[in-house]
Amino acid sequence: MQTLQQKREYTVAVLDPAGNVTAIVCSDVPAAERARVAAQILRLPELGIEQVAFLTEPRSGGEIRLEMMGGEFCGNALRCAGFYQALRNGAQGKSCVFAEISGCSIIVAVVRKFVLLIPLIYIMPHIISDKAIGVYTAEPIADVLAVTFTLILFAFRFRSAMKKLEKPEAAEK
Repeated sequence: MQTLQQKREYTVAVLDPAGNVTAIVCSDVPAAERARVAAQILRLPELGIEQVAFLTEPRSGGEIRLEMMGGEFCGNALRCAGFYQALRNGAQGKSCVFAEISGCSIIVAVVRKFVLLIPLIYIMPHIISDKAIGVYTAEPIADVLAVTFTLILFAFRFRSAMKKLEKPEAAEK
């Protein structure tokens, strides 16, 4: 794909993991240009692309890092990037790719499923006399606790973002 403004070529992989077509920009695109590049890719009606992600340099030891256009977490895009990387590595059959992705919702998902839900599935049947109801009760309790955790996480991240907005010189350091 070639952009009109800078006449720069980008390598883009288009994948469809589960009915939502994902474009993965494999070329190095500066963060300041990503929104413009993503908008141009999304305007290509023949591809039917629903979301755009950018492969970037890993920060925490992964093989690849995926930055979503809006900075969010997306499991389907991560699956696409992992598949794409496995193909680039020459993988055949089952393969493991260590990937990083933007957004912090993965933290919330891990807390909800592994830290809260799984232990509650084992604990609740000992608290409630009907064992089946105890197992079924674990899910809404985990959801309420996960929402509480999410609100606390949001409050800290929002406060941090507001401080950066109030002091632009601090964000540049």
